[in-house]
Amino acid sequence: MISAAIHMYMMQKKFKSGMSREVILFQEILKGIVLWIWAMFFYVFLAQWQISKSWVEQQPIHLEWRKIYHADQFANIAFAIILSAIVFYILTSSEKLRKPIVGSIVFGLLGLAFIFPAPAIYQAANNFWGIDFHNEGLAVIPEYLQNIGDKGWWDYIVRFFANQATGRESPLFPHFAYSAVGSIFGIFLSQGKPDKKKFLS
Repeated sequence: MISAAIHMYMMQKKFKSGMSREVILFQEILKGIVLWIWAMFFYVFLAQWQISKSWVEQQPIHLEWRKIYHADQFANIAFAIILSAIVFYILTSSEKLRKPIVGSIVFGLLGLAFIFPAPAIYQAANNFWGIDFHNEGLAVIPEYLQNIGDKGWWDYIVRFFANQATGRESPLFPHFAYSAVGSIFGIFLSQGKPDKKKFLS
């Protein structure tokens, strides 16, 4: 929430200082992509010591899907930066959409859109891979489903992105709702003289 509030506050200040919407959008999307790449590289590769050990010993690398370190906060923040920048770009397109209450409603609805579909998304992932990602008994995963790439060369790419949605520690669904609330705070904090009663509400 703090990260989202800061990013929204900074985007609002940049826009009010005269920076174009396009430049702000480009900067934020680039920032989000770089952060996401760093997060995924760190958690998937650097944090998996068994992979490094296999490389050093020149042994075949077998990365089990259930052992991938979830990108957690960094990847979620990266996604929030990109999505918030796109929404900000749309909201700053006209005077009517720039009103704080409009932005608050948009981010509020967007946050809810990441809460309610969560159970269906978990179930869809469980059905697709035949794994209960939220079950403590993950050791009973069928052997043929343990290694990434078992469904084909594209399986690694799909799981790379689906990792956040099925994570147990900090899944994107419903995690983005926190960022949406932070963006609402950022919108009101960036106002010249915010209405204290509205802000507290």
